[in-house]
Amino acid sequence: MDLKLPRILVLNRYKIRNAGNEERLAELCKSVTELDLAENALDNWKEILKIAGQLPRLEFFNLSSNPLHLATPLATPLATTSSLVNMENIQRLVLNNTKLHWESIHSLLTVMQRLKELHLSLNEFSSVSSGDCTHDNLKLLQFNNNQVKEWEDVKKLGAMFPGLETLILMANPISRLGASPGEAFPNLKVVCLSETLVESWDELDKLNEFPSLKEALVKGIPLLCVTGKGDKAEKQIRQLAVARLGKLESLNRSVITEPEREQAERLFIRKFRHSDVRPARYDELIAKHGHIQELAKVDLTPRTTFNCKITYDDSSYDIIVNVKDNVRQLNKQIRAIVGLPTNKFRTYFSSTDPTHLNNNEWLRYPNRFLHNYKIGDGDIFDIGPA
Repeated sequence: MDLKLPRILVLNRYKIRNAGNEERLAELCKSVTELDLAENALDNWKEILKIAGQLPRLEFFNLSSNPLHLATPLATPLATTSSLVNMENIQRLVLNNTKLHWESIHSLLTVMQRLKELHLSLNEFSSVSSGDCTHDNLKLLQFNNNQVKEWEDVKKLGAMFPGLETLILMANPISRLGASPGEAFPNLKVVCLSETLVESWDELDKLNEFPSLKEALVKGIPLLCVTGKGDKAEKQIRQLAVARLGKLESLNRSVITEPEREQAERLFIRKFRHSDVRPARYDELIAKHGHIQELAKVDLTPRTTFNCKITYDDSSYDIIVNVKDNVRQLNKQIRAIVGLPTNKFRTYFSSTDPTHLNNNEWLRYPNRFLHNYKIGDGDIFDIGPA
């Protein structure tokens, strides 16, 4: 029977250590385009190259969480090895959590000239080793959860991959972007700095120096952390970031609309109008919007006190009523004015609002709060016998 494995083949956690019978492998896997060998026991590049060499259509290769740090680093060049011909077709290579050596990465790249995506996360890299060649076809580099601190190392990635469009640096301990950080990334459209250590606006402003940047992800950086401060604080910090980063079309996976941008930029102008030290972006926005007027100060706090009248025994008295009080507290106020014990009179409420439904209403419930009666200026409390 002619057995043929599916185009997408996933073999995770099978303790695979070697290629086995190469002829049988080639026969079974001739149609495989995506091979996932994550979390196996591959620790020898010779065996890995044997596997890849028997898959003529291989485009995606995942070797994550294999102990490649135990393998002898690959030498350069590799292109002279006949079994590597098929590896030229690989477009996506995943090497997360393998702790492999930079020497091996450069060797693989000399063969995989069509590579478009490279995943090197969780490898504990504290620095970047430059290779001798550039790889123009690579568009996406996933480099999160490493230990790189210096932007000079990040710039080496740009030098190796000048066509890079997406760079994921999440959870690297980067705090500064250095001088001219965008020079090494002429084509970069998306950058992720989430959970890095960027903590100053001056550093975040440097994203404006990336000539092609359209989208940034900066969640969880100290500068923008407003955890526990509420939705209003989160909105305000986003507005400041939107105003400062004028080239962006998307921030933290949320599209920046034109109304949002204009509102953010106007807020930014108002915020720094009276500051002694203003960001460079301020003058750019003044040139764009002009010197905008201050917002009118509107107090939307609900009123709690009203000027009302008491009528008793053909006399009228002025009283200030606090609607946070209850009926019992109001009657104590009235007692001091009319000179009667509270058990000797009843209080009737009449509103000057013609839409009020219960005029001349007896305030019979001592614990009921006055705001329930919709009291307003000029309303009358008529005092009658109990």
